[in-house]
Amino acid sequence: MQRKDYVAIARMGGVGKTELATQYARRYQQDYGGIAWFNDRETNLAAEVLEFFRLQFGLEIPQELGGRLLSLQEQVAWY
Repeated sequence: MQRKDYVAIARMGGVGKTELATQYARRYQQDYGGIAWFNDRETNLAAEVLEFFRLQFGLEIPQELGGRLLSLQEQVAWY
């Protein structure tokens, strides 16, 4: 699945998604400003992404926008 500059690999377990992503990242790493790996099975993926941006880029996480509290997913989408 591809949307703008983002690509997601989705399929049932055991078909080689991780290997495909690893090989692609190694082959084309020079084309990107960086590569980040997140494990969505062991943690809350949205929270992990927010923490990554906070630590790596020093970005403040917006808690609200227009007087309305943002959900975790909306905070991730903001980035």
